[in-house]
Amino acid sequence: MNKKRIILGMLFVVFVMSMIVVDASGGFSYWGRSILKVSMFGLIPGFFIVKRVSFKTLFSQGKHFKYILLLSIFIISVVLVGYFILDQFNAFSSVSTSLKQQVGVTLANYPYVFVYVILINGPLEEFYFRFVMMDVDLFKSKNIQAIFSSFLFSIYHVGMLFSMFPFYLFVLAIAGLMLVGFVFIKINQQNKGILYSTSLHMAANLGINIVGAIILFSPSL
Repeated sequence: MNKKRIILGMLFVVFVMSMIVVDASGGFSYWGRSILKVSMFGLIPGFFIVKRVSFKTLFSQGKHFKYILLLSIFIISVVLVGYFILDQFNAFSSVSTSLKQQVGVTLANYPYVFVYVILINGPLEEFYFRFVMMDVDLFKSKNIQAIFSSFLFSIYHVGMLFSMFPFYLFVLAIAGLMLVGFVFIKINQQNKGILYSTSLHMAANLGINIVGAIILFSPSL
């Protein structure tokens, strides 16, 4: 690995670790963290690749897109069913408090957060983890690079998820996120862009947002 690749790899790690610290600190407003994330995951890397990447190509539609739409519906269903099952074991008892105190999501700003998470946050994370990280040849093996990207994608959520769930569920969530990241990359390899993974990510976020709305607006909480 040459010097340029080492520097880029370190920057990827630094940006992700910075977001973990910011999320875990609880010292920033939701929108303050969002601005930092948009800068580190979108504006800064986008500045360096905008001249050589066609954004039309980046989100070009592949021949299997109809199956991705069906899979998106399935993902939303799985998220909702999973919530109602795990809720019977009080797995989400700390979510409401964590969202309000740690993440900065309240009843007042949730409608805006709902839209932002789906339309901006999902595509932003796909751009950074599934395109930018896979576009630079950090490793000789694309599989190792996919593992590296997926690992950073999973631990990036640590600061936000650690205080929300029981430890066993937190560990499963982080492991699941790593697997999802790797699968998303493999799905994208059938297409030149990140439309596939972005569509699936947005669908997952829609399901998660619905669950968040149920928890936040539940009279019992």
